[in-house]
Amino acid sequence: MARAASYAVWQDDKQQLAERLKQEGLSWDLVSSYMRGWLSFQYFFTGLRMIEFGMDARARLVKIKLWLEGLRKRGWEGAFDASAGLNL
Repeated sequence: MARAASYAVWQDDKQQLAERLKQEGLSWDLVSSYMRGWLSFQYFFTGLRMIEFGMDARARLVKIKLWLEGLRKRGWEGAFDASAGLNL
């Protein structure tokens, strides 16, 4: 959700910069504003993607741990139930 919000902010920034381009014409200030906005978007979007990847990896490890614990305690059926969060 946060990545979608950062993308929406970037789209709004681009729209505002396009309006400035129509009104003021091309200038170094406009180009630098565009670059700052784009770099800011890339920074946050990529950072959020990395955080999401880390959270997914951690969840996968927890699920594997539960599966192995269920396998040890109750066999195949217990492994799949435990990894699904059933019969803990």
